[in-house]
Amino acid sequence: MSYRVDVRREVVRALKRLPVREAKRIVAAIDDLAETPRPSNVKKLRGGLGWRLRVGEYRLIYLIFDRERLVTVEQIERRTTHTYD
Repeated sequence: MSYRVDVRREVVRALKRLPVREAKRIVAAIDDLAETPRPSNVKKLRGGLGWRLRVGEYRLIYLIFDRERLVTVEQIERRTTHTYD
């Protein structure tokens, strides 16, 4: 039994600004969340609110509502590497 996946407008706008190759990878990962909302490479965020999925250089932040069988993609972020001197 699959979940319904909702994507916030901000995420859709962010996807449109990405290179096509990256956007396709992220869309495929979002589609996979309908069947497997907790894949093996997902991490629970601190505080118990939300999940993080890495897709290449990007992170998807999303919520899972098991009773409603709903996944809501809240945010997409590019991973940054920090250099400290």
